[in-house]
Amino acid sequence: MAFSIQDSTGQGMINLLGSSKTKMSSLFRQMASGSRVSQAQDGPALLGIISGMTSEIRGNSQAIGNINDGLSLTQVADSGMGQISDSLQQLRELAVQSANGTLTSADRANIQTQADQIQSQISDVVNNTSFNGQSLLNAGQSISLQTGSGSTDQTSLTMPDLSGAFGALDLTTQAGAASAISSIDTSLATLNQSRADIGGAQSGLETSLSNLQNTNVATQSARSSMQDTDYGQASAGLASSTVKQQFNIALMAQMNKLSSNSALGLLQ
Repeated sequence: MAFSIQDSTGQGMINLLGSSKTKMSSLFRQMASGSRVSQAQDGPALLGIISGMTSEIRGNSQAIGNINDGLSLTQVADSGMGQISDSLQQLRELAVQSANGTLTSADRANIQTQADQIQSQISDVVNNTSFNGQSLLNAGQSISLQTGSGSTDQTSLTMPDLSGAFGALDLTTQAGAASAISSIDTSLATLNQSRADIGGAQSGLETSLSNLQNTNVATQSARSSMQDTDYGQASAGLASSTVKQQFNIALMAQMNKLSSNSALGLLQ
């Protein structure tokens, strides 16, 4: 149907139709996409807020992965130190056994052989405990973790250097065995302190992990309330806009008919 509307009222009706069509298109888009803001024209300010929240959520999600990697690293380090602790306890038992005056030189030689094997195992653990190619127990390195979405959200892990913490032991004599007991006790104290430091780092990472997870849940909920389409509201708005558009079209048709009749009257 072609309309020829000449006056300002008719032009106003055309503008109303255009506005109604734009609103209906926006509502259709919201219902199809599930998002109230899928284009800048739907709400530039709100779109900016949602985009910022999305960046924060994605950054925090990656930081959560980083923290889990850090926790895995500390668990590997603690597991290695746990093996060393067990080995030191075995060495201490052998030293206590060797310090007994009822043993012969041959007995102590056998004990020394066992001790040498255990010390070799300790050395292997110290040198080979690693995470993703990084040595954890023989370098004393500082490992920085990105534990948040911000540039300054970093946590540093200081790893122990146990490469020189366990000296040679002489269990072939009673006096040497007594000295070894003291040396092993010192090594155990050093190891326990290193494990305590790692345990403290784990606790800190677990706290950061919990905080980030809670923050992400809250941010996702807030974003959803701003972004997600309210289908009931959108459906009601679409129905209302459709009725208004149909009314405006009918009104314009009537105005056009009246205008045509007036023109014919002038010609008669």
